[in-house]
Amino acid sequence: MLWQRLVMMGVGILVLKVSVDKLIKKINCLSRNWCIGKFGLAAILVGITTSLPEVFVAVSAALKKIPGLAVGNALGVNMINISIE
Repeated sequence: MLWQRLVMMGVGILVLKVSVDKLIKKINCLSRNWCIGKFGLAAILVGITTSLPEVFVAVSAALKKIPGLAVGNALGVNMINISIE
């Protein structure tokens, strides 16, 4: 049982490394093609990926007709973001 978890953790780390290497290559390529700095492009990517969970919760709440969940999630995320900054 333990060895299976260790193997899965190793596979996860390997997949993460390969993914990050490909992401860095793509960011370098896009920054050259679009004439945008690498830092700016990476910041845009981080902004989009950190907002995706809230988008999925809002869409899910809308489909289930639970508007309070979407509003609560938006307010909670904004309060956390303000308190962290």
